[in-house]
Amino acid sequence: MLEIQGLAELEANKGARVPVLGRRDVDLLYQMREALEPLALGESMARLDRTEVNALARLQARIVDWPGVSEFLALDREFHLLSYSRCDMEPLLTTVTRLWNSTQHHRRIYITLAGPGKHWIVNAEHNLILDALRRGDATDAGICLRVHIRRTRVELLRHPEVFQSYNS
Repeated sequence: MLEIQGLAELEANKGARVPVLGRRDVDLLYQMREALEPLALGESMARLDRTEVNALARLQARIVDWPGVSEFLALDREFHLLSYSRCDMEPLLTTVTRLWNSTQHHRRIYITLAGPGKHWIVNAEHNLILDALRRGDATDAGICLRVHIRRTRVELLRHPEVFQSYNS
């Protein structure tokens, strides 16, 4: 199952290993996220109710307190996947989740590279997304989300040392 989702590679007589993603792979996966996640958000947001938007705001309040890298990654994932949870296009939601799983390692690298000094940017972007959700503006929400994902991609690509040990 992990191999089908792209989360593991099976090697004969060796077992399974996490696939190594090169610079080009990461660039492409993030471009796919930039295109698909705003679509999933737009499909979801008309069905998100006040309780779910309030839950997103509570998650963001926990993120603002900078809980550390691992907790941040868990909260950030929960924030975004909850915002897409009402998308009723199952193939789209499955693909978005698979892309999230495939880029998990690089989100950890990004947040480590960015450090606490740039955490305010993530908070500002999340707050812009929340504002658009509260206003019911799918266009603004999609633009903010696309920029949010793109910024991570561009920052990762600015650090070739992240990919030096890979065959890119």
